[in-house]
Amino acid sequence: MNARRLEHFEALLQQERQRILSVLQHAMATSGATADAPPGDDAAAGALGTTPEDDDAVVARERIALRDVDRALRLLRESPHDYGICARCGRPIPDERLELLPATRTCGRSSPPA
Repeated sequence: MNARRLEHFEALLQQERQRILSVLQHAMATSGATADAPPGDDAAAGALGTTPEDDDAVVARERIALRDVDRALRLLRESPHDYGICARCGRPIPDERLELLPATRTCGRSSPPA
């Protein structure tokens, strides 16, 4: 992958990181939770969803997504030749998949090459 494509995917990852942080910040500001706090069991209506359990699920999902984005950014910066290579089969991840899921680690194929 050339330097221009790497810059493009780094920008996509940064945009996704900002989106995730915004969701987490909103959830924490309206619930009084902290980024490292475990999901709560508050009986009041949730800040992001219809119930606190919905909010907990959104926050948990976004925390995982943030971890994945940070991992992809680290790989892109520290080992750019490995970014966009499937962790499962070692083949290049199609650009179309990376456009949709820039933090993905797999190509979506079910098996390694023969």
